[in-house]
This record gives sequence, C-alpha cells and structure tokens, in this order.
Amino acid sequence: MASGTRGIGRAKGSRSRRTTGRRYYFHFPFEGTDGRLHLPTTLSLDELLPKWQDVLTRLVDPPQGPDGLWIGADRQLTDSHRHYSHLLWFYPLYLLDPTEPGNRDLLERSLKHWVGFTGALQGYTFTGAASMSASMGKGDDALDYLDTLLDKFVQPNTMYRESGPVLEPPCPARR
Repeated sequence: MASGTRGIGRAKGSRSRRTTGRRYYFHFPFEGTDGRLHLPTTLSLDELLPKWQDVLTRLVDPPQGPDGLWIGADRQLTDSHRHYSHLLWFYPLYLLDPTEPGNRDLLERSLKHWVGFTGALQGYTFTGAASMSASMGKGDDALDYLDTLLDKFVQPNTMYRESGPVLEPPCPARR
C-alpha cells in the first residue's frame, strides 16, 4: 500500500477495491496550532476570494421572462430539454438565493416551466429538479421527482438507464 494512505486508498491514482478509484492525498493537509487540519496556502482558495467577489459583483443579471430563467440573453427555453444549464444560477451554483422572495418566485416559475415540457426529460432532469426543490424547502416535491426517477429510469436491479449508454450517473439524487 502506498505510504500516507492509512489503508483507505492509494495516493498515486491506482485503484483500491475499497475506494473504487477515489483518491485520498494525506500529504496535503497539515496540523495547525489549533489542532485542526489545514491546506497549504498554495492549495487554498482564500487568495482568490477578492477575485471571485469581483466576478460576483460584475456578473450580469440572469436573463429571464414571465416563465422564468432563459437560456441566454435572447433565447428562451421553448421545448423539452433534460439538462438544466439555464438554471445553474440557482443550482448548483446558488447565485440566486431561494430564501429571498423575488428569487424564490423566479426559481419556482423556472423549475415549473422546465419540467412542464415533455419529450426530452431524462433521469438527470429529475435528480436536478429534486435537488432544486429540496433547496427551497419543498421536500414533498423533491420526493415526487425522485419517485419519478425511480419509476421511470432506475431498473429493478438498481441500474440507471436513459435512452442510450449513459456516462452520467444520477449523483445529484444523493443530495
């Protein structure tokens, strides 16, 4: 076993039966005077914080209309699509806070509009919709989306299936 792994993975990227390819790099964190583990400055995002604050300050407002968030400044969502690229403002980036009343209404309209189309919705759609609903405190809606995922896309043997070979597992469903 590679040194520094403490028995839960191999540091040089080789696979372990217990970790299924996950890598743990124990040589990066160090114990600080407070007794807690820290990352070296070169691995810390703290030095980038001012730059990211500037990005957030100068970022354009999300394009939107009566049905919610748009795909782009001149492009509305007009038909079914499984991905929620136009909703990244909301999930998973959380640039729009669902606890703010104006944002909540926008996000609820956007989510309803997106899943209201039929034809191209896939399992990934329902895991994303479940995560978005959960982040707004709408647990029953999240459960309904997960039920749809399980009923339509997860096989009795627990394998996930869409319209063809799928390389993206429904990881958002874990949220």
